[in-house]
Amino acid sequence: MTLLSDLLAVYENNAELAGQSIEIPQKNGQTRTLTLIPPLYTEISPALIIPIDEQGRVLKNSIEIRLRQADQTRVIVPATMQSITRTSHLYPHLISDQLRFVVPQLADCVGGKAAKDIETLSAEYLAQLKDFIQQESLPGAQAVYESVTSGNLFNALVDTGILLLDEAGRLQFKVKKSDKNMRLEGLSALTKMDDILTSFVQFEYQPATRGLTLDDYFLTNDMVTAVQDFSLNQQKEPVQHSLMTGKRMPSSLSFPKSLIIGQANAKLISANDENNYAGYFQKSTEGASIGGIETFKSLNALRWLIRKQGITYSKGQYVILIWTDQGSIDQAVRKSFNTQASGPVPMPYGLSAPTKQAVRKTGTGQRTAATQRRALKGLRKNANRVFDAVHLLELRVATSGRISVANYQTTEVKYFVDLVNRWYQQTSWPHILSGTRQLADLITPSPAEIVQVGVGIGRDGVFTNENPEAVRYLQEIAQCIRQGGRLPRNTVTRVVTRVVQSTGYSEKRTGIPWERALEVACAVWRNYEGGNGKTMLDENNHDRSYLFGRLLALADQIEDTALYQKQSGDDNSRRTNAFNLMQQFGIRPYTTWNVLMDRIHPYLGGLTPVAYSQYQSEIATVMALFQDGDYNDERLTPDFLMGYYLQTAALINQRRERAAKKKQEQE
Repeated sequence: MTLLSDLLAVYENNAELAGQSIEIPQKNGQTRTLTLIPPLYTEISPALIIPIDEQGRVLKNSIEIRLRQADQTRVIVPATMQSITRTSHLYPHLISDQLRFVVPQLADCVGGKAAKDIETLSAEYLAQLKDFIQQESLPGAQAVYESVTSGNLFNALVDTGILLLDEAGRLQFKVKKSDKNMRLEGLSALTKMDDILTSFVQFEYQPATRGLTLDDYFLTNDMVTAVQDFSLNQQKEPVQHSLMTGKRMPSSLSFPKSLIIGQANAKLISANDENNYAGYFQKSTEGASIGGIETFKSLNALRWLIRKQGITYSKGQYVILIWTDQGSIDQAVRKSFNTQASGPVPMPYGLSAPTKQAVRKTGTGQRTAATQRRALKGLRKNANRVFDAVHLLELRVATSGRISVANYQTTEVKYFVDLVNRWYQQTSWPHILSGTRQLADLITPSPAEIVQVGVGIGRDGVFTNENPEAVRYLQEIAQCIRQGGRLPRNTVTRVVTRVVQSTGYSEKRTGIPWERALEVACAVWRNYEGGNGKTMLDENNHDRSYLFGRLLALADQIEDTALYQKQSGDDNSRRTNAFNLMQQFGIRPYTTWNVLMDRIHPYLGGLTPVAYSQYQSEIATVMALFQDGDYNDERLTPDFLMGYYLQTAALINQRRERAAKKKQEQE
């Protein structure tokens, strides 16, 4: 129960934010709106927003219609233990729900099975709402009941043209918007009858004494408490000791889904299948007892954290989540619910303003988590902030309906930061060929880049498209980071092989230029060797693979320099012979070097005397470093890529320095 208990602590520490919308700043200057959902509440996307007064009368002029999905915003509405997790059986929500629940009069306007469904669903809805009103005396709920049962809601929808009936009183659909009888974008414009009946309706309670504020009545403290009490009284599950809190309370057999965006049906916990229960107990309730309210608090906190500060890969199939226990709102800007530009802003959703003595810092360590999240993404910055503890959670969506906990650990932030820094130290590499940085500037490739190069997929294949192979490699990389270990040999081999097969590398498919892929390959090989490889050209390195890589770089630069000096646009845009022969060079370096020298010989004659002398001297220097028996056709190790890269980078830096010096002299 450690994970659920820790998530419950997150909810309790941020309880004053429950129901509030907070805005999270983004890199592009925009914001994302997130809400910590109270227990036994759920999210819907209403197509109709219906304001009613204390008598249950619909305020027709204030009805809002949002048919387009782009215009619909998700709102929080009261629900029940059964309705939150409804699938095949459509248990009704408590207040706001689909049209077929809240407008029973529609049964007379449609025929066949649809009419029977409306009769059944609306009857269950009204019976439940009546029980709620009898148990909890709340005027808003009473007004909704009166509006539905009296026909006020149905009449208002017909009078305003939102619903169109023909002469026989039948509900119309697929009506052209040019019809003079239909209100602009009325529900009857939808192409299917079922689309009309399943449209969500949100009720807003607006009594005459309401005032000018827009805080949601159905999210006030009194309503939240009433919803929880009603669901607990309704619940038929046995009262047991909760393994989370130790208290006796009704256990939960129904658990929410939609914890991860892109995986709407996946649940972290599921224990309501008695027929197929595969455990060591006769009933699922005997396995683990978890209090219902506490369960929803924990899982709502998890949903909130994932959207707030999680890293989501492969359309939600793999999630990495980091949070701390430190208390500060941290980049969360509370959203004002005031309709006016000035005047007092009430505490949203009926939350009473805390006194100075009762103020409690809320938060989940978003800045700390963001720092470590940037680390896991390959964007190192300020990774040395220290707090008490950091929680690291990895989730896998194994099937469409189940979420598995791949890893969960709580450790000291300092220890975790040390592991992340070790990853950076062992996997960093210069950024010369694909950028304009200096040789001393080191960059660590992100896990996404490593997977893109190794698997041969684009960025969408890592983040937005489901790709089990990408998920497997991402999980391996995350394990290396959090354990301070080396990358697996198979991961390194795949990356190196794709880069060495230079002519077959597809920049269009991966979205990463070959030069950047080469840097990624050098970085992962350096990690595999324990971070011992130097990131500056080592002129005293006698490793044969390293030396052959330097020779390949010199041949590459000879041809590239000659083409540049020739100033031939057609020739300068093509790849060099050294690039085209790289794969063959790695297999048979001695033989391929002789072939390569024959091919670049004409380019040597095209160099300036200074450049010709420099390259000849460099080749002779490298040749002199070979030890007896090393200058042969034995297959090269990936060290030849490091020698190739660093020799190329050193020559590029020399040219930049000469160009800068020449420019300075001219000034």
